[in-house]
Parts: sequence; structure tokens; C-alpha cells
Amino acid sequence: MTKSKNGGLVLFPEDEVTAAALRRTTKLVERGPRRKRVIIKFVDRLLEKDLIPWALRKNESLDISEHEQSSIKPLFMLGPRDGHAVHWVVEVAPETLPKIEGKSAYLGMTKCKIKFFDSVTQCFNCQGFGHTAQKCREEQPRCRKCSGRHDSRSCTAQTVKCPNCRSGNHNAASANCPARTAAIRRLTRQTDFGTTDLTPNDS
Repeated sequence: MTKSKNGGLVLFPEDEVTAAALRRTTKLVERGPRRKRVIIKFVDRLLEKDLIPWALRKNESLDISEHEQSSIKPLFMLGPRDGHAVHWVVEVAPETLPKIEGKSAYLGMTKCKIKFFDSVTQCFNCQGFGHTAQKCREEQPRCRKCSGRHDSRSCTAQTVKCPNCRSGNHNAASANCPARTAAIRRLTRQTDFGTTDLTPNDS
């Protein structure tokens, strides 16, 4: 048993009997590994969110089953707010990932590229990883450029200092930040990649 970041308790049952008993407790929530995410590039902005799984299955080359379609979950959009095309980040089951990763698919009349999405969520308020600004507990913003206690958009500092790793050679948005790399590693450990063909070695 450990404490979670939000002050709750995380329980790790030692066997299936204990796990089954915990599942019958209505006040507990079971959380499994985080599923894989892909990003679908240049999707027509007018395409409704709920139609994305259906549109993917319509591509016979992807060989997506009805069950796999039901497990595809569009999460959020990326890209310019005023653009005609957006990038959709979608959550998929482990068995679906090999079928669509690196492939192209028609969503409506647009041919879209599907790529693996390994980016972590970054807060625009405190610049930390793993949550959004809407759920941030920091009352004052943290500048992504100089680490000061002000909005990044109003920063006039000439020096750069990352608020996450305290380095002076990049800002909080840098892909080379060690703190970002560490966050991605943590995310990978929490992700369900599915089963493999490997079996335990008893020797």
C-alpha cells in the first residue's frame, strides 16, 4: 500500500482472492496499466470525435475487428485552433497497436498518417508533467523559459532556466530535457504493451 499524488491510497493485492474481494468494495476504483496512444495526423476538423473509431474500421487494410473498434478511444486534439485539419490523439488496445501504427488510413475523404504517440502531458501553469493546467494545484504560474513566478507569455528575461531540471541551456518545452525523458520512462512503465511470446526461464 502506498500513497497517491492526490492523497489517496494505492493497494496492491497479493493474490487473486484478495483482488476479487477488493473489487466488490464499491468505494475502490481499479486502475490497470495505461493503454498505448497513437496520433492520427491531419484529420478533417469537422469529423466528429465519436466517428473516428468507425472511420478507422472502414479501412479494410487495417483489419480492425468490431471488438477492437469498441476499444478505440479518441482523447484530444492537437494543432492550430483555426486550422481545417487537426491531429487526434487516440488510445488503443495493445492488440490493435501493430495494426495501425505507422500506417495510413482514410478518415472521411482525407488520407491520414498514424504514428506512435509517446509524449507526456505537460502543464502550462507549473510546467510539470503528468497533468494539465486545469488540474494543476499550483496557485501561481511558473515560467517555462526562466522558471520565474509569472506567465510564460509575459516573460522578458534574457536568461534561460528550465523549471523542471534547473538546467540553464533549455526551457521546459525542450525535447532534450532530462526531466521530460524521465517522465516518458515512467509513462512507458505504466503502459500496457500486451503479452509477448516469452516464457519464464526456470533454469
